[in-house]
Amino acid sequence: MNITTDIEEINRTNDTPIHTEETALQGIKTYFREALQELEPEISAAEAECNCRIIINIMPPMEEWKAPVGQSQPGLSVTLEGYSEALSLKIQQALMGVMDASRDEDSPE
Repeated sequence: MNITTDIEEINRTNDTPIHTEETALQGIKTYFREALQELEPEISAAEAECNCRIIINIMPPMEEWKAPVGQSQPGLSVTLEGYSEALSLKIQQALMGVMDASRDEDSPE
């Protein structure tokens, strides 16, 4: 499965890398791979036909960086590139629990 993170993309394309622990990124990617295990054959078939990838967005969108406290959406999100609409929907549904859990962990009690 072609899974990457926004941080890896920034570091690949930017002269000023974002420093982070590689093991943390690998852990997040493994967590997502495990959540998508049932869809792995479909995802691999799609990736063999086109340049598809799953990007895990760890950092909040730029417009949320200066949002007042409590108005940003904590947690992870995903960008899907190149997958069919039907497969994208299946991927999103499979990952919904993972992304909801990340928001719950980040929410103040």
